[in-house]
Amino acid sequence: MYRRTLLFLLLSMVLQVGIAAMQVADTLQFSRLLHQFERTQRVEEANRLFQFLEAEDFLDEPIRFDAQTPSDTLFYQVWYWAAEYLNDRQQYARAVDYALKALPYCQRSKNPYIEGDCLSVLTIAYIRLGDFNHAAPCAKRLYTLDLKSGDMERISSSLNTLAAVYQGAGYVEQAYTYVTAGIEKCIAVGNQARLAILYGSAAEISFSMGEYERAIDYGKRALQIDERAQRTGKVAIRLAQIAPSYIALHRYAEAEQALLKAIPVLLENENQHSYAIACNQMGKLYLEQKRYEEALKYYYQALDVFEKQADAYNESHTRLGLYQVLSHIRPEEAIVHNDRYRALHDSLYDSRTGLLMAEYAAQYGNSALQAENQEIMRTHRVHILLILSAVLLLALLTYFIGVYRRKQIYQSLPASADTSTHHSSEAEQLQSASATDHAPQQLHTTASSDAEFCTSVRQVVKATIEEGSVDVERIASRLGLSSSTLRRRIMAMSGKSTKAFITSLQMEKAAELLRDNPSLTMEEVAAACAFTSASSFTRAFKQYYGMPPTAYAKQSS
Repeated sequence: MYRRTLLFLLLSMVLQVGIAAMQVADTLQFSRLLHQFERTQRVEEANRLFQFLEAEDFLDEPIRFDAQTPSDTLFYQVWYWAAEYLNDRQQYARAVDYALKALPYCQRSKNPYIEGDCLSVLTIAYIRLGDFNHAAPCAKRLYTLDLKSGDMERISSSLNTLAAVYQGAGYVEQAYTYVTAGIEKCIAVGNQARLAILYGSAAEISFSMGEYERAIDYGKRALQIDERAQRTGKVAIRLAQIAPSYIALHRYAEAEQALLKAIPVLLENENQHSYAIACNQMGKLYLEQKRYEEALKYYYQALDVFEKQADAYNESHTRLGLYQVLSHIRPEEAIVHNDRYRALHDSLYDSRTGLLMAEYAAQYGNSALQAENQEIMRTHRVHILLILSAVLLLALLTYFIGVYRRKQIYQSLPASADTSTHHSSEAEQLQSASATDHAPQQLHTTASSDAEFCTSVRQVVKATIEEGSVDVERIASRLGLSSSTLRRRIMAMSGKSTKAFITSLQMEKAAELLRDNPSLTMEEVAAACAFTSASSFTRAFKQYYGMPPTAYAKQSS
């Protein structure tokens, strides 16, 4: 068993190095193109940047600019997609920088979907960096925009984001309220892929609350959805979400089996962040079993990722694990990790304290208390007496929150305002979220709704092909969605980008015409399938079927 584990670690390290090298090469090329645009701010350089993104299959459709493109449009598109790409590459600090540059231009557009997409990227990047103070207002603003839009799918997504902020900041009861509200709305919409994500979040939050059996139940619900859809990358994430509860319940064999399945898939899918979290879990598993050398290897792999990503929240967990392992085998090395853990923990504690104080002041409107809090936050690092004052203040806040939370807790937050989901008591919240007897019926409902959505999309896309156009904005508008929401739903439904999904329907139609109407010219088939030229049609057909359309027609005759 020990040799198999070492071999697995060696193969994982080799694969990690290879993937990292490819990511670095792509990111360097992207950075050069981005720098060139920043230096010149020319339309030509922006187009080169988007050609790179298109070649990376990162866009649903080509984005091009001309001399008449307004500068605001040019800037928000470049900065927003830079943030998206860097966030996807898990370079969260840089993603924050570019999302902040994009945000003012997105706000000027007066389009809530554009602003919401930018806020979503920004919030996720802040969460990954452990910066919950900045993540919280972004998440609240995002939820407000989505609520005004009336788009239930976007509302469920932003509730999940709010849950992630408050879970990371240590307020798991509030996080649980948000995620269960998101689950209810998602069930109403019928988006299976989104429901799996929310169930996964509920599993993580339930684990943080010490509700391990409930966490496993949520995790298995998410796992079943993703297994049926054959989303192997998501399945690996679900396994990693279930494993901590197995460890907490001392079900070590099940935890190890889940993680050994998940880790290589996460690496293969280039999901460095989830991979590192799974390595942390494996380190914890082996630490509890006193398999210290094996634990050490996994913790160091996780540390390498979290340091590169500047993820203070998860690095603190890794440092604590390293300290605990090394204290048993090399105590002199343990001290370094303990010192770093304490520094990270203190910085995260300050962030959480600031978040609590900001929420308390907003909730109760006590200007004198707010001024006192601000003064404490400015000076407590240099004066020990003020640190004691902060501790006393926290005790006072805890008292008031305990007294008033049923009626007033997080009164300023959208989800607590009872916008469209009512939570009359904590008992009702728990009953609503953990009623496992109804889970099969819920999953059946979402499967049915997904099938209906798939049918609707196919009908609309086929109609636009008949009209000679495959414009994504037009398709999204006819479905009553934004293009970004359409992109997410098609990806969840089919695993394809919007562009690839539309192309597959164009190819279906082309193949049918070539089989049933051999007298048609390539120009006529191309036009009937909404291609602008026979050459572009021929190129797309050959790429899709592996042969030119003329050869396909002869083969079918």
